[in-house]
Amino acid sequence: MKPAIYLTDPKEIRRVRSNQPHVTSEQARAQREQLRRASEKFFADARNATSLRGPAKVTA
Repeated sequence: MKPAIYLTDPKEIRRVRSNQPHVTSEQARAQREQLRRASEKFFADARNATSLRGPAKVTA
């Protein structure tokens, strides 16, 4: 893991912030929708893998 870099020069801070990738509202909405679908699928799979007697035995 790289060590953290702390910027103290205001010009350098502005330069780095302006070079950050920008996400449009449509891209953010699509990411939220994708996350929502993935979490729904995960929880549905978890519910289906759990029976009234406890977690189902999984054989690989």
